[in-house]
Amino acid sequence: MGTILKVEKLVKKFGNLRAVDNVSFEVPEKSITLLIGPNGSGKTTLLNCIAGIYKPDAGKIWFNGKDITGRQPHEIVNMGIMKTFQIPAVFSRLSLAENLLVFYRKNPGEKLINSFFKKRWINEEKLATLKLFETVQTLEIESQFNRRANELSGGQLKLLEYSKLLMAEPTLCLLDEPVGSINPVLANKIFSYITEARNNMGKTFIIVEHRLDIAVKYVDYIYVLVNGRILCEGVPEEVLKRKELYEVYLSPLPA
Repeated sequence: MGTILKVEKLVKKFGNLRAVDNVSFEVPEKSITLLIGPNGSGKTTLLNCIAGIYKPDAGKIWFNGKDITGRQPHEIVNMGIMKTFQIPAVFSRLSLAENLLVFYRKNPGEKLINSFFKKRWINEEKLATLKLFETVQTLEIESQFNRRANELSGGQLKLLEYSKLLMAEPTLCLLDEPVGSINPVLANKIFSYITEARNNMGKTFIIVEHRLDIAVKYVDYIYVLVNGRILCEGVPEEVLKRKELYEVYLSPLPA
């Protein structure tokens, strides 16, 4: 199994705060990697640097052997990396189906000059519709198909946020708290969907999540971040036995 992502000595500063402080790690392809740590430890900032939302102050990021450090978010998405958000980022007045169609990335009709020539994009419209139906059936959200996003429950919004990945078809998926604040039954179901996507679609995941009781059952490897640095790492069984893991969760962060 090859390495899909390599991060080397990455630094991201906000003023005097080093939110990501000399972080290095590698992610194998077709794996599920979990980033954990107390609030303020730099987990989301790290994902944002990989996704191009933040430009690192130092260090390098390689994706499939290509240096993507500091590239624009749309370039990184087109290369095959996509990030979801803690608070679902949706078009509130569009339906669930319309939200998902926005994230279908192959349609040549999105280019102005092509939009005038129906034959150039009509077949792709059909494929986008088929992909939409496949996605909502896979995630069992057909009943919400025509409901506007602002009418959906918190759990349904989490499913909508995750389903964007299936429509956009990235290779590397960056998930920021995909099961935060939802009931355990749905949380486990979302992680089962993630596992299926890894096993059946060959996708790779890096996940930030605080629901350790749920997440550790599904992941391959864990990195623990504290104050912007990697404190420890390993397979779930090893990390959960580490004394320092419990110390950082029980001790308050320095002021």
